[in-house]
Amino acid sequence: MKKTTLLLAALAGLLISFNASAFDPDIGDEMELSVAKAILSLKKADPGIQTFFDNAAGYAVFPNVGKGGLIVGGAYGKGLVIVNEQVDGYTTMSQATIGLQLGGQKYAQFIFLSLIHISEPTRQLT
Repeated sequence: MKKTTLLLAALAGLLISFNASAFDPDIGDEMELSVAKAILSLKKADPGIQTFFDNAAGYAVFPNVGKGGLIVGGAYGKGLVIVNEQVDGYTTMSQATIGLQLGGQKYAQFIFLSLIHISEPTRQLT
């Protein structure tokens, strides 16, 4: 347990040094640390993804989505919604599938949020 806590605390320190304006997790919250780890892994795999983080109004991160099926399948994951680099709330995702399938997998999922601007008085989307 202590090794996990120390590893996660080191990960949080790495995240802070990686990008000063990035999401700053509470080291006492396992979900926030899991989200921080998923963000770091994504940015390491694809440095160009930073543009999405910079331009998003917010984002949802599901660090551990489990998916499995045998003809009928499903997926489920818990995550955080982050706005202005602060936790705005908790979220869940679920999925059901039917069809030819066999197996399971675990992955992280990111959803980037954008704002739709409505101009007045015509209320046209811009």
